[in-house]
Amino acid sequence: MNKDLSQEEVGILIRGKKILRAKGLPMDGDVKSICEAAGVSRKTGYKWAGKLETASKQNEAEHRLRQEIERLKAEHTELEKRYDDLRFENEGRKIAWKIHGVDEFIAGKKNTMNSLQKKEAVGFLRQENRSFEETAWSLGVRIGTLSEWNRIFDEKMLPLIVPDGRGKTRKITPDMVRQIVEVAKELKSKGRRIRLKSFTRQLTAEEDIELSSKKVGEILIANGLYKPEIRRRRPRFYQALRQGVPNGLISVDGSEFTVWINQVPYKFNLELTVDVESYCHTGFSVSDSETSRRIYQGYRGT
Repeated sequence: MNKDLSQEEVGILIRGKKILRAKGLPMDGDVKSICEAAGVSRKTGYKWAGKLETASKQNEAEHRLRQEIERLKAEHTELEKRYDDLRFENEGRKIAWKIHGVDEFIAGKKNTMNSLQKKEAVGFLRQENRSFEETAWSLGVRIGTLSEWNRIFDEKMLPLIVPDGRGKTRKITPDMVRQIVEVAKELKSKGRRIRLKSFTRQLTAEEDIELSSKKVGEILIANGLYKPEIRRRRPRFYQALRQGVPNGLISVDGSEFTVWINQVPYKFNLELTVDVESYCHTGFSVSDSETSRRIYQGYRGT
């Protein structure tokens, strides 16, 4: 049994047998006898057969195209249904936010996002490549807040560290930090050493950034571009020891925080010790108030 015949070929052969029987031609007739019975040459017969084969292929291609169109129509209908479901859910959520005052609640809520959450939000913004307005709405934050978070991270999603500023004199912005870091990296890439005073004058003249050399140094130290200086009257070995040994040079600071339990506030003081070389939190102390004894306990990590 020949299993190489397709469905169309089987149908053509059976129809050919029926035509031969109906016209009274021999069932095993060859091409010459068929063409003589039709009153045409074999060349013309072959030409007719070629046209029939071409038309059959066109019909097959049209059939496949119709099947593809039907499949696309079915997928389109399914996508329309899913879109309508998402539209219904989205519009319902918008109305629900208005009813329950979610926008006002988020706007009045204090910003307590940590750096990892900000990084995730900025990554979502840059990956989806949507407008700030759309992304801010989907994340439930203000457009200005999302824009500020976006300026905190560089093109490699590394955070630009802004030194802590207190009181009304604070004027350091993420954009200023970004400019300072870029200029400092450019100098280092050229093998040049950063000298704080001349570097600060350069920032004022070329970047229109007017900051004290102390503030510029804090920014560079925070972003790992400058080493903290210590008193030069100490022996060189002692200077290296303080900068190279863990907790050799530390920063200690305290802050008050409040814990609410059953609508009752409980105030505590936190003393935190940070190793200047590695920025590792090496000790802390939680107490009712800030005392020298608690500061020492924070240094010891007890």
